[in-house]
Amino acid sequence: GLQVNDFLLRVGVVEVTDNDWGDDFAEVYRDSVGDSITVVYQRGGLEISKSVSVGTRTTYEHKLSPAADASTSQLELRRSILEGKRPEPGG
Repeated sequence: GLQVNDFLLRVGVVEVTDNDWGDDFAEVYRDSVGDSITVVYQRGGLEISKSVSVGTRTTYEHKLSPAADASTSQLELRRSILEGKRPEPGG
């Protein structure tokens, strides 16, 4: 695998020229899970090519919202957390 100080040059047909290469990769290989592609990187002045399989990752989106039946003290606690303040004693 890649090591510290390796320079990623190309992943499949996608040239790694900046930090946004992942967007291009996702667009090109969106429907290619399991396909074999070549990763090219530079290590210690040598260019190395390795065959890898295109994988996938699962992403999750979460949303927190206040309960509709929250008590006054629960709402006060939520407000204090969001504002970075200590809740008022007894409130």
